Amino acid sequence: MTLTEPVGQQSLKKRLLSALQDGAGHAYLFSGPAGSGRHTFAIAFAKALLCQQPREDGACGQCDACRHFANGIHPDFKQLELVDKEKNIKVERVRQLCADISMQPQRSERKVYLINGDYLNEQGQNALLKSLEEPPGYVVFLMISSGTEKLLPTVLSRLTMLRMQRYSSAELFSILEQSGFVRGEKMQFLVRYANGLPGRALELAGNEKFIQMRQETVDFYLDLPRKSRTELLSSGFSFFDERRDDSGLIFSVMSSLIRDQLLMTAEAENSMLVNQDLLNRLRAALPAHEAEKRLGSCFDSLKEAGRALALNASFEVMICQLLLSLRKELANA
Repeated sequence: MTLTEPVGQQSLKKRLLSALQDGAGHAYLFSGPAGSGRHTFAIAFAKALLCQQPREDGACGQCDACRHFANGIHPDFKQLELVDKEKNIKVERVRQLCADISMQPQRSERKVYLINGDYLNEQGQNALLKSLEEPPGYVVFLMISSGTEKLLPTVLSRLTMLRMQRYSSAELFSILEQSGFVRGEKMQFLVRYANGLPGRALELAGNEKFIQMRQETVDFYLDLPRKSRTELLSSGFSFFDERRDDSGLIFSVMSSLIRDQLLMTAEAENSMLVNQDLLNRLRAALPAHEAEKRLGSCFDSLKEAGRALALNASFEVMICQLLLSLRKELANA
């Protein structure tokens, strides 16, 4: 894949092509949410940097280096990602990568290291810092991250920032159609739901159980105000517990429902809403009093529960707290 092949991100493409022609720096950060295309562009850039006969639009795709890269056996390309059941990349693996840097390239003129910064804790970042500060001239670091919050200022200062932009609906339609999906009502919903993230659109388009999961979550959410405390802590918790592996998807669907209800309170155009097939049900379920304040509190509770679970908080405790908070705000008492 050349740098011009992926749909969208025109300003990013120009910067990467300019770097290839004028001389690449030693470290770049592709910053954007998961599914934003950050990994796709980082891989295309890495391939171009290692290509033995690069073209104006990126890698040639024909040389030995490109063939080795495509087969996943290029000796001068290393990735640092989560393996097995890691929650963060182990510091020892970071140190091993840093030790590899001193070895000369074997096949290309450069060595490229692609690192997922979302899973580097403070120790891992500090272990990488010296290599970022004084790398050999043939080394290029490519880091991907959801944002800058998790990265140390000392690490950020050594990286050239490349921000991923949200994709337009037309671009998402094009990406889905190129991947073999047929345009229709389902695709239109997925494009709205993906919120400008092609990775999310592709993932959900290929997830056969997503539509069913969404319907179950919609029914559960709209029934929350009518559940008693006992029902919430029994059948309510069971809903999440039985779908524990899909809890992130459930949170995402609930977020989209609350977002749409918040837009309704602001009298937004229907075209701005994601769940356009649920307009009447969502409007009927709006809190009778202080709807905007209550829904905002629901949205915050959902985000906080998601953050806590990502940090390995007790699943049962966080879900039960979330359900009680949602019911308190959504009940029209």
